[in-house]
Amino acid sequence: MLRVVEIFDGLEGEGVEVGAPSTFIRLAGCPLKCKTCDTKYSWSEGELLNPREVVSRVRQHRVVITGGEPLVQRRELLWLLELLLDRYTVLETSGVYYDEDVFNHVGMISADLKTPSSGLSQSILNRNLKVLHKICTRALFDVQVKAVCSNQEDLEYILKCYKELSSYKKPLVITPCWETKLNKKIAKEIAKRILEESLPYRVIVQQHKVIYGSRRRCV
Repeated sequence: MLRVVEIFDGLEGEGVEVGAPSTFIRLAGCPLKCKTCDTKYSWSEGELLNPREVVSRVRQHRVVITGGEPLVQRRELLWLLELLLDRYTVLETSGVYYDEDVFNHVGMISADLKTPSSGLSQSILNRNLKVLHKICTRALFDVQVKAVCSNQEDLEYILKCYKELSSYKKPLVITPCWETKLNKKIAKEIAKRILEESLPYRVIVQQHKVIYGSRRRCV
């Protein structure tokens, strides 16, 4: 059984496929508990559902499995992915865990680059970067890397790490932090650095928060 927080239809709000109609399946549980997480309710909420019941609620061709951290329910997640083979499935993951069996069952991996403002230890940040290198070397699945940028320290860290990852020719996305409102100061600083230094990274604001605000769920 899968512990599921919510299932809903919406437009992709983040990353290189922003705006795409999708069914979102949010799984429960995450051991990381980042300070910057905007879905803290997913850490402990959720109901137990059979993967077949989950699939019965999928209406869109594009399916996003998110969390939480979906990989903490690995066995049940694999079962779900096998039932979704006729769909285009995106797996959103923290970028701290590597599971090739799971990755080979999805159309795209959307992996996070964790930043200092997440509050994670340096050892976890180092592990995150190593896992991202490993994910980006694989040619069997599409990959995008996303980083939430909250302040200047985050930005310098992101640019340093993205310089390492840019050789893999994968989309690298910077998302300005949006808590109760968009942090326009850091958004402008990100844009300035990208343009001044001709960096090949994409700056993408969270579209669902533009449309619905920062507190609404199931969008």
